[in-house]
Amino acid sequence: MGSPGKPPTKPTDVITLSRELADQALATLWHHQAGPHGDRMYQFDQLHPLGRVLLEPLWNHIGAYRSLLISPHRHLSWVPFWTLPVPGGQDGARLGFDKVVTMLPSAGVLVHLRGGPETPGRGYLGVGVDGDGKIPLVELEVQLAKNRCFPQGVVRLGGEGTIAVLLEPRPRLAVLHICSHGTEDPPTLVLWGDGRPAYLSPDEVQQGLGVRADVIVLSGCFTGQVKLEEAAEFMGTARGLLLKAGARALVGTLWACGELETTLFTDRLLQGSRGYKPLGEAMRSATAWLATCTVGDVSAWLNDPEVETAAGQLGPACRRRLAAYRLGFADLDPSRAAFPSVQRWGPFFLLGDPETTLESHIKSLPGAVFTFRHSRDWRLAASSGLPARKKAISAWMGSVSWNSSTRRWEKRRWK
Repeated sequence: MGSPGKPPTKPTDVITLSRELADQALATLWHHQAGPHGDRMYQFDQLHPLGRVLLEPLWNHIGAYRSLLISPHRHLSWVPFWTLPVPGGQDGARLGFDKVVTMLPSAGVLVHLRGGPETPGRGYLGVGVDGDGKIPLVELEVQLAKNRCFPQGVVRLGGEGTIAVLLEPRPRLAVLHICSHGTEDPPTLVLWGDGRPAYLSPDEVQQGLGVRADVIVLSGCFTGQVKLEEAAEFMGTARGLLLKAGARALVGTLWACGELETTLFTDRLLQGSRGYKPLGEAMRSATAWLATCTVGDVSAWLNDPEVETAAGQLGPACRRRLAAYRLGFADLDPSRAAFPSVQRWGPFFLLGDPETTLESHIKSLPGAVFTFRHSRDWRLAASSGLPARKKAISAWMGSVSWNSSTRRWEKRRWK
């Protein structure tokens, strides 16, 4: 946790919920449909009582923190903490609007993530697959990300977006962006293979994933879901991709998401992460924007020349869908909220390290020189185009080590 000023608790404090309190919280969140699978249906009108159950008892402990790292157990993995109303806050205030809310499989995973490769990944791989023709904007989302943020990136759209693309080894990427259908039971990503839809399951991720990336963006329905019996492992496919790909952070969804709001959210997220801005902060900003944007804001995006250019690089289905959205929003009041429902703006979550940055956004990075010294800072200078940074990065190479006896990070003693 990070805190402004003096926090009311120490960072080492552990706050737990009783089983009874957790069960009460979950009972208010969803009900089970009758049927062979007992499918869960979120009751979004119950988020206010859920917030009272979960947040009010803890608010004196966590209210002053700017960043919250949440490691849920079993059924709590399905709780959208970032959408919960803030106790005593203004009407419409949500936890994820003012705080960086990040999910973790466990506290130990964070240590593992921050001890990852020192050399950041380079480049972008975008995979956009609309297997049934119902979500043509998935290809626009990937193409627009390439055009705006990763001009040298690689995209695989439609029939080229096969599972084999993810299984083959390649140099480490900055961003792996998969945009496709997702299924809830079992939790899988729907890509392409052998001329037909193919399903990427958590087992296949663990067995054969070849791609490595710093950040993974999964734009599809239910990409963070798990089966009931796997809930202790937290977020099946998402967790598997995070660890198997050696990523530091992953963006996923907890329930079904619409193509328009997903494209808007991802575009806002990737653009907001430029210039070494932490991904957690970009996630908070994108979520707050999507929840409060107006019809006029969406219409302006739909008519953005860069959006039109990206659509022109794709097939007619994408252009027809954009034209339909433009026509539909043109008849609405521009000051009206575009996505007032939590169901539309709230499925997106961040899993991993919120301090992750997308270093490949810096255009002059190929000319940058990293200088390492046996001192207490790690300074970044530039040989071309990138100004020298006056502020030292708060880490230095080989300066700390983990003491298993005291279970603390300690300064290394140089001989």
